[in-house]
Amino acid sequence: MPEVIAEIGVNHNNSEEILLKLINGAKEAGADYIKFQRFISSEEISGKAELANYQKKGNSNYINQLEMAKALEMPDKLLSLGIDTCKKLNVKPLCSPFELKSIYHIKNVLKLKEVKVPSPEITNISYLKEIARNFEVIFLSTGASFLWEVGYAIDTIYKLSPNAKIILLHCVSEYPAPIDSLNLAAMKTLQDAFKLPVGFSDHSEGYLGSIAALTLGAKVIEKHITLDKNMPGPDHCASASIEDLKRICDYSKIVKNVLGTGKKIPLETEISNKKLIRKSAYLNIEKLSKGERLQKNDFSCKRPYNEKFLSPTEIELFLGKKILNDKYFDEGICIEDFVL
Repeated sequence: MPEVIAEIGVNHNNSEEILLKLINGAKEAGADYIKFQRFISSEEISGKAELANYQKKGNSNYINQLEMAKALEMPDKLLSLGIDTCKKLNVKPLCSPFELKSIYHIKNVLKLKEVKVPSPEITNISYLKEIARNFEVIFLSTGASFLWEVGYAIDTIYKLSPNAKIILLHCVSEYPAPIDSLNLAAMKTLQDAFKLPVGFSDHSEGYLGSIAALTLGAKVIEKHITLDKNMPGPDHCASASIEDLKRICDYSKIVKNVLGTGKKIPLETEISNKKLIRKSAYLNIEKLSKGERLQKNDFSCKRPYNEKFLSPTEIELFLGKKILNDKYFDEGICIEDFVL
């Protein structure tokens, strides 16, 4: 069954109340993981980093990414509360580090064995080496990357940790990502190239992108969540409501049944309808007298199907054949009606 990661990220707005509401909402929606972020802004962002366009829309008062990130840093006390709350609710906690110190904190302080590598770190080799040394399960986002970059990241991890479990997440690094930019077919490209489980980190609005990815075989869905898309902060507008998250979680639990076996055969649920929707051959003129020959305009294929009557695949074989008995309008035409 596919797994769903509810990404809180920076949408806690440094509020314990908001954080707990998001965690409880994600749990009630059916999320398998709840994900946080840990970063030390000055360790990963230069003062020269300009705001992205989507960040400018939600945070016009910040002069650059560093200033914005400092305001969004999650205090370790709040992060620990989030992790502990997840464990109490029996939902798996997950965290993304954005620099080396946070890698060690997640491993040594939070004691997590699984980690999520965000897309910006796909080419950060020294970072990836520490990820490989410290974690057993690695969710690797691939936004804004070439296939060779993904391969290089995988090779870097496997050289240090051959038994690591890597789950690739196709991703479009735009917030929100337009629905026609999602390129979900790239999931198959990743799977074919690397023979690893592949999922989708969904930055599009609503839930349709996630539903489509699940239908195409995504093993994991990651989705940002918010209590209110109008809250201040760069990620709220591209996040899913708790209601949308529930739709995704509910679908993830039935998608295997929706897809079925792939065999094209009449299904059990169709059998009772088959006789009603299929057709048989019926006389479509007032009368065909004994000894007359059946012509093309003498019959019509109509519902309901009757196994005693000729089927649409058989009736033309009897064109030009003499009828054995008088037949009348709307009577079914049988093989016994002909002199063979």
